[in-house]
Amino acid sequence: DRVLILWPITVKEEKLAIKRARGEVGEMMDELTKIAVRCVDGKPVHPSMASQVLGKLWDELGVKCVQQLRNWYQRQHTLDQEQMLDFYGSCVAVTSSVATG
Repeated sequence: DRVLILWPITVKEEKLAIKRARGEVGEMMDELTKIAVRCVDGKPVHPSMASQVLGKLWDELGVKCVQQLRNWYQRQHTLDQEQMLDFYGSCVAVTSSVATG
């Protein structure tokens, strides 16, 4: 059995993961998910080394398990309905501008 500890990533870590994906859309979700892995079998994984350290683990886990990790990442980084309502109700204001002349 493998033990993985994951937690949500920061904006800085997101930028690092996107950079590692080198514009390859197929790699983007894996890089984002890998950078969220903080510990594997009791050994810490630093975000700056996640891609290198976890490549072999991805192969060992297989497609079905890796997909579950991707799903976890997606859920953790997506607003639920209540958070969305709060965001659009409190944080976003729609305005229009009129040119004067």
